Amino acid sequence: MKKTFTLLLLLVTSVVAMANDQWTTIQNGQLWLDDNGNSVQAHAPGFVRLGGTWYMVGEDRGNSWNPDVNLYRSDDLVHWHFVKKIIQNGVTTTELGQSRMIERPKLMHNAQTGRFVVWCHYESKDYGASEAACFESETVDGTYHLVWSGRPLGIKSRDCNVFQDTDGTAYFISTTEENQHLGLFRLSPDYHEAVSHTQLFPHQQREAPAIVREGDTYFMFNSACSGWDPNQCKMAYTQDLQRGWTPLENIGNDLAYDTQAAAILEIKGSKRTTYLYVGDRWQDPRLPESKTIIFPIEFEGTDCRFHYRERFDINFATGEWRETPREGLFADKSEWKVTKDSTSLTVDMGQMQDIKGFIAIPREEARARQVVRRYAFYTSLDGTTWEKAVEDNWLPYWAAVNLESRKARFVRLEALPTRPSMRPGRPMRATMPLARGFIGSISDLDVLLK
Repeated sequence: MKKTFTLLLLLVTSVVAMANDQWTTIQNGQLWLDDNGNSVQAHAPGFVRLGGTWYMVGEDRGNSWNPDVNLYRSDDLVHWHFVKKIIQNGVTTTELGQSRMIERPKLMHNAQTGRFVVWCHYESKDYGASEAACFESETVDGTYHLVWSGRPLGIKSRDCNVFQDTDGTAYFISTTEENQHLGLFRLSPDYHEAVSHTQLFPHQQREAPAIVREGDTYFMFNSACSGWDPNQCKMAYTQDLQRGWTPLENIGNDLAYDTQAAAILEIKGSKRTTYLYVGDRWQDPRLPESKTIIFPIEFEGTDCRFHYRERFDINFATGEWRETPREGLFADKSEWKVTKDSTSLTVDMGQMQDIKGFIAIPREEARARQVVRRYAFYTSLDGTTWEKAVEDNWLPYWAAVNLESRKARFVRLEALPTRPSMRPGRPMRATMPLARGFIGSISDLDVLLK
């Protein structure tokens, strides 16, 4: 019996050790695909974690202007399985897809009732309705029915989010009265209706609010109202949701790393708690191809370290995160020689490499108008004869561009002049490059190895 117990203890210890050593790499800027190879359509996402499984709801922008609400699940925020459409045009309610559409659906689990609740922006095509709606299901993947829709407490409401406090109290947060203010609505115990309202940040025209609690402090992240284009993320904090919010202050760079806040996820592990910022990278380049961006943020007192990472590793068992090891993934830069002029950046890597892509790293202080979009990328064996690897109208912001594998010692990124007309169906954005092509906003390159 003693020998059996010892073997069992060793087995348990081994399993725990293996779990503690399981790192998941989350890479940003790529189109997410589900396990059937279809693009993940869950924009402006909301999340609930049940056990070790994440459930994500969001807008299906495959039908750009009348999105259904899709439900996905994942164990690691990387590999997603499409569960079903939980709110569907013309099915869940007859007015959806006709006189009403849904934006920013957010999912909550009510521990008191055991039910799952979605709050969202419920809007007409001209944005005149300025309403919210509440849907409910007995199970996370069950049938959701409309509980209520209208203006919460009679107040015009648009862009929105939700927050659940540690005692189970839920709040609906939205832009109110023609986007002038933010409104904090405390919900009833069943999460079905707003029962009180507090006006926050009056006349500051903020949207995309995301609240997280760290210890006894509440932090809110939000953005200005600039349509689909990114802008400066701002943050405030308080010890009381209804009062005492500090003035909004800038965090990150002036385009929030081409994101808009959607959620803050808490990863509580055996060693520490990590907070993950989740943002939408809208119209990248078209609306259905908008990306979901995730990166760790850290709190120290009332300060927040808010720095983008193209990729990072997370351990869901321990709650730790780390920089993704570079060895064998990126070309070593120790022998690089970099030359730069007004329109191009050229690198002599010092030796022949088998490469399969690159990442253009922007300057932190680069403004939205300076971001390089139309570009060409060249490779060379000798620095004299160059081969064009790719030319496109859309250089993804701080994200990998994948190429067919090739040998090269020299690489060059060139910013091209903007064409009068872009690719059909691609919208013009404030983040288009300067007309003459300008490489100054790019600080560095990473080269991906085969």
